[in-house]
Amino acid sequence: MTDEIPQWKETLGLADDSTRVQIICKEQHRDEWTKEADEKGYSSRSSYLYELIEEARAYRKDGFLGWEHAQERIEELKSEIEQLEDELDEEKEANKSPLNNSGTVKRHLSENYKRLNEIVEQFLQEENLELVLRPAIEDTLYTLAGEDEVEYQRGHGWRLTERGEG
Repeated sequence: MTDEIPQWKETLGLADDSTRVQIICKEQHRDEWTKEADEKGYSSRSSYLYELIEEARAYRKDGFLGWEHAQERIEELKSEIEQLEDELDEEKEANKSPLNNSGTVKRHLSENYKRLNEIVEQFLQEENLELVLRPAIEDTLYTLAGEDEVEYQRGHGWRLTERGEG
């Protein structure tokens, strides 16, 4: 066995333990990789690809890469989303406004007929009406803020945005 360094290693200035690996790819990919390597300041396309491969191997080792893993994770997330939506629906039902509650409305009725304005007046006179209205109004304000139709400023309160005015 000879200790002579092959000419290609010597010409490229590579270490003794370096070797070559051939990659077969489309010309388009080769050109893209060359451009990316240049843009990112790599000395060669080869060093760029080597780093990408090692990076991908590390991700795969930690379970972050691979089509099967991605599909499993997607299914896990879909299941989690469904569970959270169910919990949200349950929470909404549990916190349903007393104004939509038939028991609360029936409490203001009797065997005698009452006009709607009389029923509304009784609601307005209730002490806990703020407890009923405040959460509903707050929820609506936060929903509108999420849609950029209203905005809040500490010390000033709420107002319409340009988007909310139209």
